[in-house]
Parts: sequence; structure tokens; C-alpha cells
Amino acid sequence: MSTHHPHAVMGEPAIPSMRRVFIAIVICSAVLSVLFFLSWLYFWSAVTSQLNEKESGNQSFSIDRVRSYENSLLHSLRWKDKSKGQVQIPIEDAMSLVVQSYSGTAHHVK
Repeated sequence: MSTHHPHAVMGEPAIPSMRRVFIAIVICSAVLSVLFFLSWLYFWSAVTSQLNEKESGNQSFSIDRVRSYENSLLHSLRWKDKSKGQVQIPIEDAMSLVVQSYSGTAHHVK
């Protein structure tokens, strides 16, 4: 025995009942609401965690390593490009040379 929708035409799919459509909409809305709430909780915990790190003053060890590396570059004398004869001089010496060049004094680094 096959059951047909009373208003269905042979060969055409039956129209879904409004009750099933309503239940599907309610279930989809509930799932989306739960997903939204969980996403909000995850975002809020991430933001709170970052704020706590900033307030506590604990910096990452990687930041300390980067700062140490940059500081060593600023205060070192090294070849920038040996084939072109370019060298990198310590920042204090470079600033002194700039001041001397604008004041017209000797161009010697101490």
C-alpha cells in the first residue's frame, strides 16, 4: 500500500507539511543559536586571556628574544654587503656622522 498526499498529482512530489517545515526551522534555529553562543564564549575567553596577559606585565620570551636581536643589530659593526663594500655601523656612530655632516665638522667616527 502506498500513501499519497490527497492533493498530490501523480508523478509530482508531495508538498511537505507545515508542521515538518516548522520543526525543521526550530531545530536549525536552535543549532545556530548554540553555535553562536559557543563562538561568543570562545571569543570572549580569548579576549579576556589577552587582556590578563597585558595587565600582568608578562611578556612572551619570543618578544624578549626579538628585542635582544634588534638591539644587537643596532649596536654592532658588520658587513651589510661585502661585495658592494657596504658596512653597518652602530647607531650611535651613525647619528654622530649625521650630526657632523649637517654641522660641517670632520667626518671621522671616534
